[in-house]
Amino acid sequence: MTQITEDLAIAVGVKRACEVLDVPRSRIYRSRQPQVEPKERPSSVRALSGSERGAGARYPQQRALC
Repeated sequence: MTQITEDLAIAVGVKRACEVLDVPRSRIYRSRQPQVEPKERPSSVRALSGSERGAGARYPQQRALC
């Protein structure tokens, strides 16, 4: 549908093409933007280490100290 809208937009403009085909203009404008890969997030300084995560998985029913 985006390609059809783009083709029609050449003749009548983006606004009119989107109105006629009932396509949000934001979809057309976003499709024109380059696709960017999401950046990998750094782990938090508060995150558990691998061994700590493993230890927690062994005791899932243990209650926290109050």
